[in-house]
Amino acid sequence: MKPRVALIVLTMNNLRDTLVALDSLAAVTYPNYETILVDNGSTDGSIAAIRARFPALTVIENGKNLGFAAGNNVGLKYAREHAADYMMLLNNDIKAAPDLLDRMVEVAEQYPQIGMLGPAIHDFEDRPNNVGWLFKPRWGYSIRVRAEEGHGRDIVDVHTISGCALMIRRAVYDKIGGLDERLFFLVEDVEWGLRCREAGYRVVTATRAKLWHLNCSTVGKKSSGRLYYEYRNSLIVMRRHGGILNWFTFLPYFILRKYLAERRRIKRDPALTEDSRNLRLRALRQALRDFRSGHTGPGPDWLSYSI
Repeated sequence: MKPRVALIVLTMNNLRDTLVALDSLAAVTYPNYETILVDNGSTDGSIAAIRARFPALTVIENGKNLGFAAGNNVGLKYAREHAADYMMLLNNDIKAAPDLLDRMVEVAEQYPQIGMLGPAIHDFEDRPNNVGWLFKPRWGYSIRVRAEEGHGRDIVDVHTISGCALMIRRAVYDKIGGLDERLFFLVEDVEWGLRCREAGYRVVTATRAKLWHLNCSTVGKKSSGRLYYEYRNSLIVMRRHGGILNWFTFLPYFILRKYLAERRRIKRDPALTEDSRNLRLRALRQALRDFRSGHTGPGPDWLSYSI
């Protein structure tokens, strides 16, 4: 029998995109998989609509927004307890190719040293986006591995896989644990991939597996909430995985090219209202304060995910 795969789709509201994702997963040709929908406190009635359309779907309702890490960990724990050999995290704004799992499981079974893997990501206009990410500890950020770098290769070794479509082997999950819930939202996939590699496993992209990702359909790309978690969590991940010597290059880069440059962009952006400008600047300041104080988990209640 083929290895059992659990597909874990994390959702919160956003019914239209979630239905597109679930329709594509229902058409997957792999013979031994289960889709698990984990709801992080939807308030728009979407879960009732999803249950009506997919009555056999496993749905776990968390009752509130636990964040990306803790929400997915609920699904990972359920999948582990129900004998999944592989668990795959999926955003709710994706479309999967029908042979997605056939190709990914084939690669994972061929190379047992692989701990995590992902597919080649395309946008919804079918333009190639990336085949994984490489973490640069000197600068504290990850760079995208472009699709052309994987041309002619079945697998590409990377440092991290985007959390929008990330598969982990159960034995590796048992060894390294799940996503770090202290990060709550953003950069937790980077931290997980680095932890996997530090445990001695490969992290790869199966380039012949294909998935389309809408990207940031629920959370604004430059909202105050996104800025807060991006900056705070990047500092936390750098402290854990960057190495002491790399801080000599990272810190000047972060202050001058990231933090101060972001502040200038916000102040000069004519499209922003005064309220949204002040909220984003406040989020940046709070991110640094909370990193210094050691505050993790959910950020302050005043953060917005639309402005």
